[in-house]
Amino acid sequence: MITREELGRSVRNIGVRQGDSLLVHSSMHALGPIEEGADGVIDTLIDVVTPDGLIVVPTHTWDVVNKRQPVWHQTLTPSHVGVLTNRLRMRKEAIRSIHPTHSVAAIGSRAREFCEAHEGDDSPCSPTSPYGRLIENKGKVLLLGVDLTRCTLIHCLEEMAGLGEIWSLTPPEPRFCILANGEMISVLARAHQNYKSANYDRVESALIKEGILNRMNIGRSQMRILDAAALADYLVPRFRNDPHYFW
Repeated sequence: MITREELGRSVRNIGVRQGDSLLVHSSMHALGPIEEGADGVIDTLIDVVTPDGLIVVPTHTWDVVNKRQPVWHQTLTPSHVGVLTNRLRMRKEAIRSIHPTHSVAAIGSRAREFCEAHEGDDSPCSPTSPYGRLIENKGKVLLLGVDLTRCTLIHCLEEMAGLGEIWSLTPPEPRFCILANGEMISVLARAHQNYKSANYDRVESALIKEGILNRMNIGRSQMRILDAAALADYLVPRFRNDPHYFW
């Protein structure tokens, strides 16, 4: 079993620092037993980055909110991307952004600011979304037990490079978001199409060589950390030069 002390030491060793804005993708199953489970992971990460840092997780619902079922609820619609994401979003101090398919939940002193106005984005991961704010905040992506194929930030970089209009996004369609206070709002939403996230790990060796990605073993699996702004600087020009870079 991975103890919380071991986990804290490992995430510090890989490069997580106090004050970081940290987007966390995870697989508890891949990591194996951890002291206090998902809550132990959340509390350990909070201990490492606070008081000034921010822990963010994807709380995606694109698998269940669609044309046939177009309604999303800020508190009742569960994330389908892992137990840790649901444990964090249900904490009383967590803020969940308002988006029908690609919401995030955040804990930290800047959580509300980080999550605000997501409902204004008709695309999943626009440069003005929380994913874009991660770059602006010089944040990091921590991949716990998962690899680059789960790195949602790369979809944001595709949009920054203009690929949404070339091949990656569908036309906007109406969706409905029910807020925590019961208010319903209508939003426009686009979905990913022709996405090639299964190929994102092709670039891992290059990112390690460039010093953008670091990797180390933990439990039964591995963890990786990425510098969000450095990843954008590396991939966006390549996407613009070759819109089919990951095809």
